[in-house]
Amino acid sequence: MNQIHIIAHTHWDQEWYFTRQDSMVLASSNFADVIDTLEQDPAYTCYHLDGQMAVVEDFLVINPDYRARLEKLVRGKRIFVGPWYTQTDTYNVHGESIIRNLKYGIFAARTLGHAMQVGYLPDTFGHNAQMPTILQGCNIDNIVFWRGIDHDRQAASSYGGRRQVRPLSPARWHSVTARLKTSLQTRAICREKSSRWSISCARGPK
Repeated sequence: MNQIHIIAHTHWDQEWYFTRQDSMVLASSNFADVIDTLEQDPAYTCYHLDGQMAVVEDFLVINPDYRARLEKLVRGKRIFVGPWYTQTDTYNVHGESIIRNLKYGIFAARTLGHAMQVGYLPDTFGHNAQMPTILQGCNIDNIVFWRGIDHDRQAASSYGGRRQVRPLSPARWHSVTARLKTSLQTRAICREKSSRWSISCARGPK
């Protein structure tokens, strides 16, 4: 039997569809709603905050009174933050920039209580041949990434094949999440597709 884990998350482009100022206002409202929901609804077990700390810092600039509440949820692994400081394009930037981005992000996440140990790169437009080596250097043995890859591969190898990480392929969330409104609707949709699936909405990253 196949098993699918559906994890509530956001992919937050700070300066893509709108200005950074617009982004901070929207994040202030949206992420406050996430914290309120997690505190009020035990069935809403976890939330993944895009693998980058820059949006978390922007949120806390506007909402410093939420810091203690956020720290409690991060320590309890109900909100997952990090390991990146910002979502990076791994193809066009210098390798040292990638390493520092990752290390700064892990440090910032740990100050809140926990750094997610997932190489989360959901929206890059190219891939660095040494990403497995870089990730393993920070004790990360897996990667979630997108575009230009074979999602059926069991391992992604660095140049020369010396280091490997396990790909954890995401669904095409742009088409899926528009239909996934609640856990009950999620289960119903998935069961419509195949009775061979075992659905879990409760398991988060590590």
